[in-house]
Amino acid sequence: MLSGDWRIGAWLSIVRRAAESDTIDHLHAAIEHEIGAALERIEALTEDSAVDDELYEIEDLLGLAFVAAQTFITHVRTRIELFEDSCKHRGISLTFATNKQALLGRGEPLRTGVPWSAIDVINAVANYLKHEDEWTTAEEKQGTKLIPVWNPTHTVNIVTSIGMKPSFSGNLRTAAEALGVVDFKDLSPLRKKLREWAGDLYKAASKDVGLIESRAAPLQRHR
Repeated sequence: MLSGDWRIGAWLSIVRRAAESDTIDHLHAAIEHEIGAALERIEALTEDSAVDDELYEIEDLLGLAFVAAQTFITHVRTRIELFEDSCKHRGISLTFATNKQALLGRGEPLRTGVPWSAIDVINAVANYLKHEDEWTTAEEKQGTKLIPVWNPTHTVNIVTSIGMKPSFSGNLRTAAEALGVVDFKDLSPLRKKLREWAGDLYKAASKDVGLIESRAAPLQRHR
């Protein structure tokens, strides 16, 4: 790479470190431990009210896991944006879109009927946890009953597509299952989706650096 482009390489290295950070593993390990302990307590309980208390705790812990995942997403996304800024200062445009929505939506739809990527879903679930109290609701007739529904927003559309709903005590468990979690004390399916997304972005950025170097080489030979 040309000596004047060293900042691009430095920012690419920062992107790699963000994508490979093991902080999410450590945070999830602590959460998984606590969820495992709650599940063990449930097995020993006979009173429904006590079981409900433990399930509420699991919901809270899963919420922390999603917020930790969102922090990982934000960390990678902001490093990609800084990498792009470094390229722009050299008059170089990246070959992939780097606006927030494009980065979150990168990848295949989560599943049939859910047109958003896994990262879109993870981010929306974390936002649900942080902002659900601010969401307005209405009533919708289903059969002979009126049930509460959230007024539609982008985030609401995402979380309802995976089965989350107002006044439901199992929303975080529903979200985890939608993302491939089978055993709540094993959140590795969630981390796998984060790693695949981050790795894909790093590869795309690395490819662009390779293109920059290939364009620079002829210039170096003709000096």
